[in-house]
Amino acid sequence: MRLNLLLLFLAFTINSYAQSFAEDSLKNRKSVTEQAREMAAAFLNHDYKTFIDYTHPRIIELIGNVDDMISKLQSDSAFTNSILSVSFGKPSNIIANGDLFQCTLPETTEILVDKGRLVNESTLVAISYDGGIHWYFIEAAGKTLSELRNFIPEISDQLVIPTQHKPVLYKKRRNKN
Repeated sequence: MRLNLLLLFLAFTINSYAQSFAEDSLKNRKSVTEQAREMAAAFLNHDYKTFIDYTHPRIIELIGNVDDMISKLQSDSAFTNSILSVSFGKPSNIIANGDLFQCTLPETTEILVDKGRLVNESTLVAISYDGGIHWYFIEAAGKTLSELRNFIPEISDQLVIPTQHKPVLYKKRRNKN
């Protein structure tokens, strides 16, 4: 009888832990997507201060500082003004190591070009140092996991960076007048 009670208690404890973990994972995956959307909206609205809040500190460091990055973004206005939309797919499972959380997030960017619209699908690496409260994003386009880890060593070797495909051009329709 005691063994049955013990087994029942263990099963309940394990089930509660698994359910709690699943709920936390879902909450964190929603948080990643929400913060990625906030970052994209800031970029599209030229709110570069907010955009930089989501930029990994190592990237800012490579450019110089926050002011240098804002200047760079402002000077690239021809490019930044050509971006029509940015959307995100479903994040990968979150890899947790203490308060260090990581995942990947599919990103689709639509860009206006002379010949029409260019649609580019890429991957962002999302990384949180505070257990998923705040996320930073790193564009993984054209980079291998090894290259990203050389740049930011704490990136997990368990992340999967999909191969990037070439952008797709949707040509303008010509008027038949």
